[in-house]
Order: sequence, then C-alpha cells, then structure tokens
Amino acid sequence: MTDYALTAVCDLRLWTILDPNVAAEDGPDRILTSLEALKLPNELEHLRDLALDRRCARQEAANAALMIARTCPRSKAHPDEHEDVVASFLWVASWLGSSTASLLLVDALFDETTRLEFSTGIDVIVDGLPLKEKVRENARLWFQNGVAYRLNRRDPDAFAELLRNELAWQPRANGPSRVVIRNWCLDDSGTDLAKYRALAGPVPLRGGDRDPDLIVRTLSTEFPWMRGAVDHVAADIALCRLNPEPWIRIRPLLLVGAPGTGKTHFARRLAELIGTGSRVIAAGGSSDNRDIEGSARGWSDHEPSSVLRLMLASRSANPVIIVDEIDKAGGSTRNGDIRHTLLSMIEPETSRAWPDDCLQSPCDLSAVTWVFTANDVTAIARPLLSRMSVVRVGLPGRTAIEPILAGMRLDIAGEMGLDPARLPELHPVARRALADALAKGHSLRRIKSALVRALAASTRRDEPKS
Repeated sequence: MTDYALTAVCDLRLWTILDPNVAAEDGPDRILTSLEALKLPNELEHLRDLALDRRCARQEAANAALMIARTCPRSKAHPDEHEDVVASFLWVASWLGSSTASLLLVDALFDETTRLEFSTGIDVIVDGLPLKEKVRENARLWFQNGVAYRLNRRDPDAFAELLRNELAWQPRANGPSRVVIRNWCLDDSGTDLAKYRALAGPVPLRGGDRDPDLIVRTLSTEFPWMRGAVDHVAADIALCRLNPEPWIRIRPLLLVGAPGTGKTHFARRLAELIGTGSRVIAAGGSSDNRDIEGSARGWSDHEPSSVLRLMLASRSANPVIIVDEIDKAGGSTRNGDIRHTLLSMIEPETSRAWPDDCLQSPCDLSAVTWVFTANDVTAIARPLLSRMSVVRVGLPGRTAIEPILAGMRLDIAGEMGLDPARLPELHPVARRALADALAKGHSLRRIKSALVRALAASTRRDEPKS
C-alpha cells in the first residue's frame, strides 16, 4: 500500500462521526479534499477522478468510489490508515447513493464500535454522545437512509439485483481499451494479488495518439539495415489506423540474423515509440517456462504470467514482449515447454482466453505485440514458425555508422543516468576505427563496447591536469 499523508489520514477519521443528516454541511467537502490529497496506486487514479468529480453523474461517481474501496490494496505497514481510506471511499459512495456501499459502511461502523471498546478515546463526546454511541447511531442512520428505504417487500429480488449491478460496474476508459480479465473470481482479500483486479477493468490500448509517420521515419533513420522489419511495422500501423479509435499492435514478428545485429534493440525502440511497456524474455537454453506462464497459487512464490505483470506495470493491454533466441528454447514435461506456452499465447483463438493458473481466470492477450529473435530459423518448431512473419536481418554497412553511433550514445547515457549532451565528442580517429569495424562485420555489441571505451578515453583526455 502507499504512504498516506498524516494530515489526510486524520481528516479521514471523519467517516466515523459524519452521518447522513449532516452530509449537507462541510463534512463531505473535508473528506473529498482529504481523498484528493492521498497518494494512491496508479491504477486507481482514473477511478478517483470519477469518484470526486462533482460534474460526474452521481451513480457513476458512487460506483467509482465503491470500486476503489473494494480494490484498494491492503497495507501491512499501515493497516489502520488503509481502513480509513477504504471506509472514507465507502462513505462517499454511500453519500452519493450506493446501497452496496451503505451496507459495507454500516459493517465498518459496527466494527469501529468494537474497536472503541479498547480505545483510550472512549470518553470523547461528539454531538452530546459518547463517541462509541455516536458511531453506533451513525450505523443505524446509514442503514436507514442508504438501505432500508430501497428494500421493497413486494419485490424481494429487486434489491439483490441492485447490489449485483453496482458490484458488476466497470468504469468507462478514455480512448480505446480492453478488459484483460473478463471474469474476476479470485478471493483476493488480504493477498498480494489484489492489485491485478485492475486488469478486470478497462486497460488502455496504447499508440493511437502517436504520429505513425514519425514512428516509421524514426525506425528507418535509426535502423537503415532493417528495411524489411520497418516495412512490416509500417504496414501494421497503417491497418491499425483504420480502427475508429486507433491503437497499435504489430503481428508476431521474427527477426532472424547473426548475433549483435540490433534485433532486440529494434524491438525495444519500437515499444518506446508506440508508448507501451516492453519486456525481454530470454528463451535461449530455457528449460523452465514459469516466468512467462506464471506459477499456480499453491506455490509459496506464486505469481501471474510475466505478460500480465507487464500489463499491470505499464497500464497497457498491448505491450511489446520480446522473446530472445527462440531457436535455442528447450523444455521438459516437468517444468513445461516455453514453446508450447508461447504458441497458446500468440494463437488468435487461444490468446483471447488464455488461462492464468495464479489468477485462476481466462485472460485476453490478443492485443500483445510479439517480437521474436533468432540466429537460425531451421531450429524453430514449425507450428510456432507458421504464426510469425519472418524478416532476415543482415549486418549494417559502413554507411549506417552515424545513426548507429547516435542511438548507442543515447543508450549509454541512459544506462549511466547522464544527459546525452554531457558525453564528449568522439575523436575522428575513433569514429573512423568504429566505421571500419562495422564494415568488417563486427557485431553491434562489440561496436558499442568499443564506443564506451572511446568515450571514456575522450573524457580522461579532456580532464584538466592537476
């Protein structure tokens, strides 16, 4: 859970003493202001905007506040503060008319009276009543105002249907989105899996706000020796633009070439330009697919698939997954075969309802962009190969040295946490030597290592002598 601002937490204790009869006073404003100041997980920010927006429809805002209360991850470090945050959002949802929230708020208020039995603040007087009696009275009022008047004895099923509708509500997303987990059935109370409930609501599909011409032009400039890969990307982006709400997905792509030709770097740069997250999965020599498949809940170190973990971290339903050295992948009946797992993830039919053992739910992975790399296409199983577009990647020629060095400078600066402008200029002799090495067929990995050494030498040469 997040760290709460102490002043906000103090204000959030208002949920115990504010009742429906005083809701027209400044109490709601104080609670809303406190909730605006809280630091919440990123996946809850959109919901908070809905819940606290006075211009939003009351039912929409109430449902958003209720969902925050239900999905806000627990805090082992700050359990009391977490309870106040949850109860305060329940208070807001009930104030806005949610019967489900009113029921949960009443339950929380009665729990509070039990806690007060052992509290040093039991002698506090609020509105002429001891604090415990005030809280108990509030529970009665919230039930009477938020629940009892909606109960219809002539139609006993109507109230149950109302609760089901409120619990089934999902927020509307801004722009294109996809629900990754369509049937959340996991009892996540008190577990580390509660945060994945965010994937049961609309998850953004990225890339629609990016300039497609700029993406293709940038890739063409930085990777002039990968014309085939750039053409594949350009064609898919053009087709994606036909969507009423555009977003970007690239069909499964296999880059085949010698080591050090920039295949993985191309995929990373593509993800960066699209605006999605990316993850590299090393398939070479792998005999264990637990990282990509996840592990069942029975294991102490259980976790969902790495694809779902990336979706949650990047808040994107269409991230880029880069599978390195797929031609060297192995497997076993004991630990699973990564090739079989990948096949089910990229196959259009099975990817729409891929079963995650940890979350115990079918997950929609059909928007994921898959980029595979290999040195030898003949070593790849035919069923997997048939679902990829194969592009051969050769070594860059001497004329590609300038964009290569420019891209490497950016990479090196990023790895060292530096402003690229602070890197020294490369000595002309060093530049010619790197161009010669490229022309002789040296890998880009060796070129980059040599560039690091050349930049370090230039730095030492430029240092003032003491």
